[in-house]
Amino acid sequence: SGRIRDIVTVMSGDVPRRRGVLGRRDFRCLWGGEAISDLGSAVSGVVLPLVAVVYLHTGAFAVGALVTGRYQRVRESVLLRTLGASRGQILRILVVEYFALGFLSALTGILLAILAAWALSALVFKVAFAVAWRPLLIAFLGVPAITVITGLLISRGILNQPPLAILREEG
Repeated sequence: SGRIRDIVTVMSGDVPRRRGVLGRRDFRCLWGGEAISDLGSAVSGVVLPLVAVVYLHTGAFAVGALVTGRYQRVRESVLLRTLGASRGQILRILVVEYFALGFLSALTGILLAILAAWALSALVFKVAFAVAWRPLLIAFLGVPAITVITGLLISRGILNQPPLAILREEG
């Protein structure tokens, strides 16, 4: 809480006049914004897996897959940027990849749901089988959209990392 108080004090301008960069309001705003951004990134790195565990009832395996996926995206991004890809190209690659993943997940889930509903209605309950198309259409459109949004949230910040810094960490 001391660091946050320092950030608020610096950003509000209640700092005695000094010479140098701390005496400039624009630098204090930039520094405060960077500090808040770093804090938000650190918090989201902890909160996102916890939200997945609590609300989505996922296990350690799924959380590990999320973290591993982010690590792989960082490596791919560094490789592509080193080879000359722009940020826009990498973003399009991520969107297409997450859309394909969501599309295949929705298609698989819908086919398995129809098969299970048929098996229950025909073999267990001995009633006529009828498909409710509206929920299936919502799932077919919603799952890819949610997958793209979630994937981009998990991949947030990947495009901002300099390739050289990532290569140094791995070396």
